[in-house]
Order: sequence, then C-alpha cells, then structure tokens
Amino acid sequence: MEKTFIENLNMLYVGFTRPQDRLYIIAQVKDFKSVTNQKNISFLLHRYLQHLDLWQDDQYCYQLAKGTPTVKSATPLTDNLFAVEEFASYNWTQRLKLKQHANNVFDFATQQEHQRINRKLHYALSRITTAKELGFALKQLVNEGIISSKETAELRSMLNRIIQHPHLSRYFSKDILIEKEKEILNVRASRYKPDRIVFDGTKVVLLDFKAPPFTQEHADNLNFYAGLFRELLFTEIECVLYYFDVEEVEQWVYKEESKIGV
Repeated sequence: MEKTFIENLNMLYVGFTRPQDRLYIIAQVKDFKSVTNQKNISFLLHRYLQHLDLWQDDQYCYQLAKGTPTVKSATPLTDNLFAVEEFASYNWTQRLKLKQHANNVFDFATQQEHQRINRKLHYALSRITTAKELGFALKQLVNEGIISSKETAELRSMLNRIIQHPHLSRYFSKDILIEKEKEILNVRASRYKPDRIVFDGTKVVLLDFKAPPFTQEHADNLNFYAGLFRELLFTEIECVLYYFDVEEVEQWVYKEESKIGV
C-alpha cells in the first residue's frame, strides 16, 4: 500500500509539472477528519488549500494561479542562431502509459515466478551429491518448509532433467569426488565458493548454476575460480555453466594464458 501511494505521488508530480497552457485538478471531497481519508490526493490538496488560508467548507472551486500570456517579440531574434538538422524528442505521455501497463508488457509476475523456482532449484542442488539423493533432499526441503509438498513433483521433474542432462550426469555420479559450495581460500585468506567442484581423476570440473542469459561475468567468475586451482597445481581444469529455464550448458577448458570463457 505504501509503495503504491508513493508511486501515485510520483505520477502526480509528473502530471502537475508537464502542462503547458493550463491545468485543471479534479478531486473528490471527503470527510478529511477520518484517518482512512488522510492518505490520498484529495487530502493533500485539502491541506495545501488550508496552508494557503484558502479553504472554505462550502467552496468547491479554487483558482490557484493565473498565468501571464507570453508576449512575442515583434523583432525576430537572429543573433547567435544555428540550424539543427535533426532533433530527437520523446513523448513523455508514452512513458506514463508504459509505467501503468508495465506488468502487461513485461510480465513481471512470470519473471518473479521463474526467479523463485530457480532459487529453490539452486538450493536443492546444494543438497544433492549424487542422483540417488534427489528424493531424500526433496523430503528434507519439505520438512524444513523451504518448499511445499505441492511443489515436489514439479521440482523433482526439473531436477531430474538437470541431473540426467548428457553434459552433467557425470557430475552426479558416485564414481567421482564431489564438493558442493565448498569454499576456496587463496593466499590472502579470501573465500570463494563455486556451486559444485568435481574431482574426476586428474581433472577438476567447476560447475555453476545460473539464470539465463549467459554473461561474460559468469565466465569470468569460473575462470577466476579455475585460476585458484591452477595455483594449487591442478593442470586439467574444466569450467561448466548450466542455465535454468533454457536448460543449456556452456563449457570450456581453462587456459591460463587466455582466461577466456565461451
């Protein structure tokens, strides 16, 4: 409610400051002694008129200002003029319409729902070492109140697609050593935490789960983690990014000299 009121005040400010010729303000008269009627535009206008000592209980029309007509100079101004061949302008009324209809245009509700699900997927993956632990991890999340029992089936299906992904299934196998969100310490005692570290023979695989789209920052973070493992004398280091929603994988072999992602 508070956020909506502040947004309406912003809209009111824009409406009050944009008219070029004249401005008419129409508001509803209410019982302003009532607390419930003291947080709306009508009450603010009422208080403003009281502040100016203009308010009368039986008066419903007020003229707050009378503009002065602009007098055009009879002599054309020719000094210091230059021609503008192109001029970019923007219709401010379209900006207001966009704000009013933003939810319809951008579908924020769907975006927020995806973010909520992705956070739960990310948290569930932090509880799963091997594929066989999926069911137990979901039960734990339900018992802890992190997910509801109604969400279990959908999350199980989504997690299964991740675990069984042809590029990821190896990293949920019992045949390799897996560390989940394990902190890495560098020589300065700074802590870094990839989502998943896999020790597969002589190779180290660093895996991060992200929301799309791919950004260079995602790759740079994994390359930075890989550089820390290179300092620990690991020679084979692979970086893997998995993107929720689109279910896509980006992977590359870390090369110290280039440190370039995908």
